[in-house]
Amino acid sequence: MFPNFRLANQKFRHFTKNFPHQIYSIYVKPPSLDVLQQRLNDGRDPQKIRLKAVVTELNKLENGDYANCIDYVIVNEQEKADLIAQNIYPSYLSL
Repeated sequence: MFPNFRLANQKFRHFTKNFPHQIYSIYVKPPSLDVLQQRLNDGRDPQKIRLKAVVTELNKLENGDYANCIDYVIVNEQEKADLIAQNIYPSYLSL
């Protein structure tokens, strides 16, 4: 078992700067923006602030802005948690 944190980008960059080569970072991205909109359609994001932030973040991810600080990217698909965990562990060990 490994400790995990859910951090905003600013805090994440602080951790990676202060603890170089000691953090294994995983970016969990939605399967699609449509799926994300459905998941956030429960009243948690009435002004679409979170959705806009995710779109910005996904664009940065796709443009390579996080290439030096993200070790592994996974897609958050329902019913696939076991498969995701099986893929993360060997990737972590290969560092």
